Formats: sequence, structure tokens, C-alpha cells
Amino acid sequence: MLTTAPAHAATAVLLSQNFSGGLGANERLAGNFSVGGGRMGHIAGYYTNLEYSYYDVKLDLTGMIDALFSFDFAGAAELGFDGWNLLGATEGSPFDPSAPLIAQPNVHNRFVEALVASGVTGVASGRATYDLTAFAGEVVNLRLRFASDHSITGSGVTFDNILATGTQKAVSAAPEPATWAIMLMGFLGAGAMLRRRAAAVS
Repeated sequence: MLTTAPAHAATAVLLSQNFSGGLGANERLAGNFSVGGGRMGHIAGYYTNLEYSYYDVKLDLTGMIDALFSFDFAGAAELGFDGWNLLGATEGSPFDPSAPLIAQPNVHNRFVEALVASGVTGVASGRATYDLTAFAGEVVNLRLRFASDHSITGSGVTFDNILATGTQKAVSAAPEPATWAIMLMGFLGAGAMLRRRAAAVS
């Protein structure tokens, strides 16, 4: 008798980054963002006017049915005009600045003029969590970006403890229909050969 165990979905850690050892192969920085002291962002202090800085990371979500991307953030920027948000795009597609990923309610989302879309601005800190399920099954590029307008600056923003997790597709332990068909054909063929051999012996 053939029995199979039920399929189980497993949670996988796709990225765990605390910036104590620099950047990984799938990460890069631009603008005034840097890494230091176990953090990433405006490590040296104040940001500049008309700044555009970002952190890019590539995540492979193939084989995943859902995914979450979370991190700690802290900073101070001109309220309503300077701030940060997160963009996402599948591999090979450009980022769409007018369609940022939306954070959970624990992040203070306000209109950020320089970013042309919702973002975090003013004095704010906490842990942001983004649902990447829309990108499940694909390779996704994420851009955590900061922008400022032409006047008034602040200490900027830093990020830490980035974690990306996903639920892997469950692999069924039961054979596929095509596998069953091949097995049955094999059994029937073996049975026919045994019958012929028995007839030839007698």
C-alpha cells in the first residue's frame, strides 16, 4: 500500500541585514547613504538640499507564495517636504515613483512633495513592515529612497535590522497524475511479461 505524508509550507529567511558587516552582493547604495556603526542611511548626520539617496536590494521570491520586508527606522526631516518611501519592481521593470509600496499603519504616512507620493516625513521612528506578496514567484528589486526639497534640512534617516521572509510553496508528497500513469503502465507491462513467461514454461 502506497501512503504519502501531507505537504507542509516552510517559512524561509530571504535576507537578514544588520549592516555590521557591510553590504551583500545584492545590495547597493547611492547618494549620501552610507553604512557605519551597524546602521545604513545618513550616518554622517545632516542631509543636503535637493538630495536623492537610496538603498537597493534584490530579493528572489521564486518558489514563494508570500513575503514580508521589514526594518527599523529613525530620523528627522522637514515635515511634509523631505522624507523616504519604498519602491518595488519586478526584475527587468523600471521603478514607478508614483506607486510606492504602502506601509502598515505603524508607519506615519504623509504626503511627501519631493517624492511625489506617500512616504515617511518629519520626526519619526519605529519598525516598518511591507507586504511583498504581489511579487511572490518573481525576482523583485526594492528601493528604499530619501529625497529632499530646496530648503531646510534635518539629521536625516537611518535604517537597521532589515528582515525579508517568505513562505515557500508546499511540495506535495503525492505523485503527480503523469507519474501515476507511468507507474501503472510499468506494473501492467511487468504483469504481462510474467504471464507470457509462465505460459512459455508450461
